[in-house]
Amino acid sequence: MILFMDFVGRFHPLLLHLPIGILVFAFLQWCYDIYRGNFYGAQHTKSDESTQPSINFEYLKIDSKKTYGKESTPTDLTFALALGCISAIFSAWSGWVLAEQGGYNQELLDWHKYLGIGTAVGSILLLIIYASKPSKLLLGLVFTAFMVLLGATGHYGGSLTHGKGFLTKSAKKEETKSVVNIQEAHIFNDIVMPIFKRKCVSCHNPEKSKGDLFFDNLEGWQKGGKNGKILTVGVPSESHILQRAYLPKENEEHMPPDGKLQLSIDELNFLEWWIKEMKNYDHQVKDLTPNSKVTKYFKSLEGDEFEGIEKVSPRVISDLYQSGINAIPISSKTPWIDVSFSNKTGIKSSLKRLKRIAKNVTEIDLSNTDVSDRDIKLLKQFENLNKINLSGSRVGNKAVSNLQSLKKLTHLNLYKTQVDNKSLNYLSEIQSLIKVYLWQTNIDKEVAKTWAKNNPSVKIDLGINQSIFGTPKLAGPIIEGETELFQDSLLISFITSNPRAKISYALSTKNGTTSYDYTVPFHIKESTEISSFLFQDGWSNSDTIKETFVRAKYKPIDITLSNPAHEKYPGDGPSTLIDFTKGSESFGDGKWLGFYESNASTVIDLGEVQTIESISVGSLIDDRSYIFPPKGISIEISDDGISFQKFSNEDYGTQNGPLTAQTINYILHGEVSQARYIKVDIESQIYNPHWHAAPGAACWLFIDEIVVE
Repeated sequence: MILFMDFVGRFHPLLLHLPIGILVFAFLQWCYDIYRGNFYGAQHTKSDESTQPSINFEYLKIDSKKTYGKESTPTDLTFALALGCISAIFSAWSGWVLAEQGGYNQELLDWHKYLGIGTAVGSILLLIIYASKPSKLLLGLVFTAFMVLLGATGHYGGSLTHGKGFLTKSAKKEETKSVVNIQEAHIFNDIVMPIFKRKCVSCHNPEKSKGDLFFDNLEGWQKGGKNGKILTVGVPSESHILQRAYLPKENEEHMPPDGKLQLSIDELNFLEWWIKEMKNYDHQVKDLTPNSKVTKYFKSLEGDEFEGIEKVSPRVISDLYQSGINAIPISSKTPWIDVSFSNKTGIKSSLKRLKRIAKNVTEIDLSNTDVSDRDIKLLKQFENLNKINLSGSRVGNKAVSNLQSLKKLTHLNLYKTQVDNKSLNYLSEIQSLIKVYLWQTNIDKEVAKTWAKNNPSVKIDLGINQSIFGTPKLAGPIIEGETELFQDSLLISFITSNPRAKISYALSTKNGTTSYDYTVPFHIKESTEISSFLFQDGWSNSDTIKETFVRAKYKPIDITLSNPAHEKYPGDGPSTLIDFTKGSESFGDGKWLGFYESNASTVIDLGEVQTIESISVGSLIDDRSYIFPPKGISIEISDDGISFQKFSNEDYGTQNGPLTAQTINYILHGEVSQARYIKVDIESQIYNPHWHAAPGAACWLFIDEIVVE
């Protein structure tokens, strides 16, 4: 019985719109009849209407003479009022049941509840009075009073759902305020709260406190709700707010609920970083060190403060690129541009070419270039610059002196330049400066430390004390290939921002693994796993970076699934697995097949017998969304589709710790064989592992391309 009543309560949002729409229509139709000079009541005396009113739909027919003349027949509203009365009664009943579930402001709830009952009773009285054919004046007064009652009920209902005074607020869309100076921004007040005001406060406020949570003030965040703390400082994985946000949308515990405005990937990355780094709610951005993803998000928040600055057109960006200038827009929502000249020559002429977009440039990389002290004067035109990288260049004290006019400069990298103690005097004049890198310069460290004490608002980096921190570690390279799937050959190159480091890589194919030192781009002609790392004297080697590129030698003609994908993630059906279109790191992009709490099994038809060397299966990892890689893959082959024999199988085990969202291609090699049909069985982990925020909960298996070579 309790479950049934809960079901009835959930129908209230659907039912409440019926009486509003029907009864408002009836009132407007009645007003229109009055305007035309027709009235169905005491003043109407046609003999054929002397009996009780009956349903009449003739008014739906258009006749110019009857519609606009005085001979037209008034509309019989009996059916509309009766239907409105019935829907008002059921709406009031379902609303009463929903109110018993709690989570609402009691004062607003009482007003809405009793006005709703009044509306239901009023609709009955209105129907009775209308049926009695009263005078025009009496029916007009009753109808108008009822509309006022209906409007008041809707007003308090809207306030319950969307916040107090919702219906009386300005209809103008609330715009997201930008942050003028992101480094000085208060993280909780200026960044966190605006996110939750847009996406969460409507359901978690003093008027409507679902889960006894209040997101509209600091006290509510610190208090938490009926399920405990909102967040656990320093531990994102144990923070209730992130656990709910990372649940699949179809999960009833997912927040915000499906259908509401969702937290974006950038916002989730920011919140995860903030919870991990925070000590309390008082931090400013400058107090913590953001990672690259969060830095990019912060840049987008500064986007609206660019009065008088137009975005740079794609054509201008293209023209600059053709002339050797790498200008990259920070965001499609802002006019800001990052420019990189790293390891280039001819800087003076290039800076002159940038003059036309000088106001748009916020970051410029001049590291390891031939830029001179005199060239730095050209940067005076770049009034919005906040980051300059001069590391490894030949600039000295004059260059720093020429930067004093930049009022928004916050970060300056002078690593391995010719500056000495004199430059510290010039740095003192740059009031906006937040951090400066002085490692391996001619500046005396003791003098620099004294200067830092006298300028506490500026953080200085004098290098790593290896006796304390050990040898510094290199960042890994980027493995660049045009696509993960290819048919004939694929050009591979490596990208690194460190020109002094060397790149070592290994190619793993069905024939084994071979290592090389990278010099120039090269081609691969078969499915290959590429591993690479950076090394340099005086530095620790970077982590090994791995990418898998798959050769699609054959195009299958058909594919069948023994069990269908989940209805939430069906892709384009089974053909999704052989359409040669890779899914992204977003599981909702429509290019994945999702299997919930189940394995996946498929049979592929190549159309004719072919030579089989290897088979790859594409999978997605996003453990925050309960998506895990295969536990194992087994492959069998057949000539006739009836009798199958083993080709290859791998047991990968369960994922033993959290990973960033990523796609993975699993390549399985076997003895070279002849076959037309290929059966692929993919074993799911079924349940979240013990280390997960929700251990034991059912999990997902997402797969896309199955490729045959």
